[in-house]
Amino acid sequence: MRTLTQPEPPVDVDLVPRVVNGASTTVVEGTTVVYDERGQALLMLNASAGSVWASCDGVRTLEDIATALAAAHGAPRAAVLEDVCSTVCVLVDAGLLADARATG
Repeated sequence: MRTLTQPEPPVDVDLVPRVVNGASTTVVEGTTVVYDERGQALLMLNASAGSVWASCDGVRTLEDIATALAAAHGAPRAAVLEDVCSTVCVLVDAGLLADARATG
């Protein structure tokens, strides 16, 4: 397992994030809105976080996602990887993303 040292605790960059059952998404005026049916809560994501969310397809690793987003936006890959990891950590903690490797 390869990890990043930021944020704490280290994040497994080989994590393959997928949207959990019970989470649905819509985009309203450029803002990604995620509805958690289980917790009956709304989460509004800015454009950057929305791009990360849309990339969590259960196939790509965090590194794959960061590489694609960095290329698409002409941004430094290391900085994008840090942002992707931070965003995914928040969404995993909120119960909206899970590691596809653990669920098959």
